[in-house]
Amino acid sequence: MGKIKKTNVRSKAKKKVSSDRPAVDNDVDTTTAPKIKANNQMSRSAMLLRIKKDSSTKLRKKDKMKVKKEQLLLKLKEDQDLSQEAKEEKKRKARPVVGDMKPMAKSLDFIEELLQKTEQEEVAAKKKKELKAVAKDRATKKEKKRRKEFMRNISIMSQVRKHPEFKRNPFDTISTHVKNSVLLEHQQDDE
Repeated sequence: MGKIKKTNVRSKAKKKVSSDRPAVDNDVDTTTAPKIKANNQMSRSAMLLRIKKDSSTKLRKKDKMKVKKEQLLLKLKEDQDLSQEAKEEKKRKARPVVGDMKPMAKSLDFIEELLQKTEQEEVAAKKKKELKAVAKDRATKKEKKRRKEFMRNISIMSQVRKHPEFKRNPFDTISTHVKNSVLLEHQQDDE
């Protein structure tokens, strides 16, 4: 005859009970999760409570107490915030000359944000326009245009060398020409 394998009945029962009991960690049951619409103020334990009510499994007493405590704290905090806001509004209205300035302050902040956005858009448009102008200047020219420009530069250079002012003092003549051309560029940019 063969050996008979003894099984521990209690360990099997514990495993079965622990698998039936809901886990209270970060894992949420994906089959019941779509049924729940999570609210921003709803805590994790409150969501667990709703999931467990939907899935007809029992929560432990500690979990239920945690859920109730969190819900109570949320209600108390909301009430406290509302009462605090009411007190502040009453104080603002009690000012004899000014009254309640909070709505006006909110609208002024909104207007300021709009103005900043428009200023930023204008600056961005100017930069974009400048970049386009620079890109046009830097663009490679066709061979015919390059030759034409080269020939024009040669003719200008020959005229400059023949000029009597350049023959007397070439450095001062060139520096004066550069200053004048820079001023001319600035005047064209302003227009």
